Amino acid sequence: MTKKPLIAAKGLSVHYALRGNLIGPKPYVGAVENVDIEIAPGSFFGLVGESGSGKTTLVNLLSGIEKPDGGLVLLGDADITGKPPEYSARSGLCRSFQHPQIAPDLTVLESVKAVTTEGESADARVTEVGLSDGANEKAGTLPPAALKHLEIARALAAGASILALDEPAAGMNEVERAELSALLKRLSDAGHGILLID
Repeated sequence: MTKKPLIAAKGLSVHYALRGNLIGPKPYVGAVENVDIEIAPGSFFGLVGESGSGKTTLVNLLSGIEKPDGGLVLLGDADITGKPPEYSARSGLCRSFQHPQIAPDLTVLESVKAVTTEGESADARVTEVGLSDGANEKAGTLPPAALKHLEIARALAAGASILALDEPAAGMNEVERAELSALLKRLSDAGHGILLID
């Protein structure tokens, strides 16, 4: 029996108007064209491609940062197509960015507590991602690899069932990559869906 997807996109498309004095039959370019994806609990889904191939645009459509021209996005049974990112995040889809968006003056623990939802424990999530020893350190003093772990802790504390991670291993050394891989494997084994963009 197949698992019901945590998130599914059906026929998802978005187009951007072309500028300038171009000759051709289409005054627009399709950044994402008729995409179908499903991410099941406990699975990894990778988006791999060259810069400009539409990976980030697709994740923006899934998370509500951009609105599609066509198609729909289902988070569980709920149609979240075109709804704002806050709605998607509250519904369980949390994403990270290439450059972590963390308040530098908050400690690690304060940063996680700021987004913790009912039934979640900030302390447990900080420990889960391996940052308990630095829980009282200012986020702005953390090295890049630890910032990625902090973003994941914040997503988990916010109740994420799906993590959309944009180049999570960028700038990491071999040891840091292995630690991140082990963390993502544990989260997948716990039933989280992982969307990786590279």
